[in-house]
Amino acid sequence: MSVASICRAARVANGTFYQYFPDKLALFQALVERLRQAFHTALQGARGIDQTAQRLFDVFDEAGSLFQIYREAEFLAVPHPRRTFYDEAVGRLAAALDVDEGTAWGVFGALVMAGLHFGVWEGRSVPSAIREEMIEVVARGIAAGRDSPWQDLAWPAPPPPVVEAVPLGKGEQTRRALVAMARRLFAGQGYAATHVAQIAAAAGVGLGTFYGHFGGKRELLAHLTESIREEMRTWVRAAAAGAEDHPLEAERRIFLAFLGYIRQHGDVYRIVREAEFAEPEIGRRYYHGIHADRIVFLSRAQALGQVRPGNPAVQACYLMGVEALAGLRWVLWHEGDRLPADGLRATLRLIFHGLAAG
Repeated sequence: MSVASICRAARVANGTFYQYFPDKLALFQALVERLRQAFHTALQGARGIDQTAQRLFDVFDEAGSLFQIYREAEFLAVPHPRRTFYDEAVGRLAAALDVDEGTAWGVFGALVMAGLHFGVWEGRSVPSAIREEMIEVVARGIAAGRDSPWQDLAWPAPPPPVVEAVPLGKGEQTRRALVAMARRLFAGQGYAATHVAQIAAAAGVGLGTFYGHFGGKRELLAHLTESIREEMRTWVRAAAAGAEDHPLEAERRIFLAFLGYIRQHGDVYRIVREAEFAEPEIGRRYYHGIHADRIVFLSRAQALGQVRPGNPAVQACYLMGVEALAGLRWVLWHEGDRLPADGLRATLRLIFHGLAAG
């Protein structure tokens, strides 16, 4: 968004903008400061998961637009999101809950996902009943019993490479080349800044050939996000194979497989995040698809008696939030070649046993 478009929306002259801010970055930093203050005020004096979570849900209800602005800018050329917001917010949350950093990151992810699911994708406040159910899951985790494989960090093997049964036709080769080039360009310079002509040129074809495969950039983005979701599902299914009757072991593998996938395909966060803002319906469809898969998994796990009875939709939201922020914190934002065992175990312990494990 340009300064001019901001001024048009605010119905002020461009010169008025520069009386208050030297550039867009300064405006962004002012909005981040408002967000920081909202979280600081909410968590001041908070103790325990009930009080803390209720206050944070109120923040998402009242200042959700600020958090959305921040999330939209996370993968753009702005100061690092960990330093400008997350580290401080998670640190305050850890103090309020009296937990370690790894656990606090997971709790924050779960509460954020609930806020996004209702506040952004459904356009309403988090209902009181959902708040209570999410707090219960955070407090106790998903495991029905006290035993779980949370200490086991044995990494599942990635899925084997796909070998086509028959050679691809020229048309399918071209289509895949367009998707591959779009993925590279969207991840590198962003969806909004990428033009159809650039994608076609990178794939070595003309514009007419592009439009023979896709109606436009939006259709290509929809195809790409769906292919990313299917790619991720392939990793997850391969990891969980053989553990169908042992859902907690399957979940352990799914979590680690997800991190392994992100480690190899870090581009998905930016692509999916930008889709969420540039084309909201595509972003919603992506997240709702993952949410639906998790509901099926958890419903079966409950039937087997290995996951606590409860609303599987809330439990699915919990897992998605914990795992999504773990991918950011322990993979994309981690400094070092080896992922930290303590952080991963803290996350798995939270998934299975919640804060009660501490």
